[in-house]
Amino acid sequence: MDNDDVNNTRLINLIFSSNHTLRTSLKHLVLDMYIGEQRLHNIRFLPTNLEYFEVNVIDLKPFLTLIPSLELRCKTILFKYLEVNNGYVPPSSSLKVLNYCTKLTFKTNCYFQFKHLQVFLSCFPEIKQLTIDNSSSDETLTAEELELLLRNQCSKLLKFQYVFNTFRLSNIQHNSASYWQTFDQSKFWQNHNFTFRYDDDRWGLTILEFDLR
Repeated sequence: MDNDDVNNTRLINLIFSSNHTLRTSLKHLVLDMYIGEQRLHNIRFLPTNLEYFEVNVIDLKPFLTLIPSLELRCKTILFKYLEVNNGYVPPSSSLKVLNYCTKLTFKTNCYFQFKHLQVFLSCFPEIKQLTIDNSSSDETLTAEELELLLRNQCSKLLKFQYVFNTFRLSNIQHNSASYWQTFDQSKFWQNHNFTFRYDDDRWGLTILEFDLR
């Protein structure tokens, strides 16, 4: 690791493990850094009083490692980039959950697949507001896959946004017209009063959303 890596590792250890005052007093934490597996080596993640947690870039495996530090009070989590590498998928039996987190926002990298989202979202059984930016992923989720995620992992969801790249629809094994129709024909999506809209700020991106509040 270079000097920045060493300093970032020391900071993570200070916040989540070694400094009792920080663990108990810190409520809002924004880390403008990359958190990969190598930075968490030999760190024991202890409970904190964090209520808001934001990271610039984090890998899926390190996030699962630090859950014990977030499970007491954390209500809101934002990952500007949530990455997965080398096809890593943890066993579901080993996962811990964040029962206080009700708002989650994240953007996936190009390797993220449906199976990774299943694992990640299963850590948030109480989630009520969810935004997934999947526009960088090589895999655009189908209406059926999204329904399975929301039914099985996010049963208490009230507000949802799914951002995807319209030009990646050609990767799905049917034409783009039928992709839209599968949502129209689904009772699940009809019951959730879903809408599609174009992202005015980012060319080529579409937002699928609903709001049941």
